[in-house]
Amino acid sequence: MRAIKAGFVGFGEVNTPREIVERKCNEARRLLKAEGLELVWTDPVSDDPEGRDVTRARAELAREDFDLLILATSPWSCWG
Repeated sequence: MRAIKAGFVGFGEVNTPREIVERKCNEARRLLKAEGLELVWTDPVSDDPEGRDVTRARAELAREDFDLLILATSPWSCWG
């Protein structure tokens, strides 16, 4: 049986320090891989008004096929 291949994208509020968002996303990816998922991922997406992160993430995720998409969202108060 083949492993489930999942796309993964984390979302962080633009005012949350990027280091915190990246740390939390890296930890989430580590835990998903430990459960046997194969991951296709992109760097976190912020709510930047120009939408640069969204454009980048869509292009990066479109490069590969995957079975499902995992969205990791978190309000700023949970990221401490």
